[in-house]
Amino acid sequence: MAVNLRQLSDSRDAADRAGRSPLLGRPGRYDYAIAEFERSGFRRPLHSYRALHRFAGLGRAFAGMTIDQPSFFLMGAEDGLNHVREICEAELRRLAPGLKQFVMLPEVGHWPHRAAADRTNDLLVTFLNERYR
Repeated sequence: MAVNLRQLSDSRDAADRAGRSPLLGRPGRYDYAIAEFERSGFRRPLHSYRALHRFAGLGRAFAGMTIDQPSFFLMGAEDGLNHVREICEAELRRLAPGLKQFVMLPEVGHWPHRAAADRTNDLLVTFLNERYR
């Protein structure tokens, strides 16, 4: 099935007028994403979703386990996954008692390492230096 990315971009207009962009978090991100997919092809994202069923059961082996090591969690506040299931710091701390830092970057979406590379690197390097230097 061919994906018409320009047709998909038409849906952004209503979301942008409403002040929100449900897929990519904030206005202006659609044109960039569409240009990247047109340049590189849309195959990889589609293949990833088509293969999800192969990996869905892998997490069962870790049911009930916690992350006790010192850990760092960073995400963008505008990540579209927050519309699916919002990350709650208290719940994350219950699952990861070793959590030392929880950061939610404002005006950043699903890829903070790309959208806010310098800030992401600074936070990660600071976390690592505080624990392992």
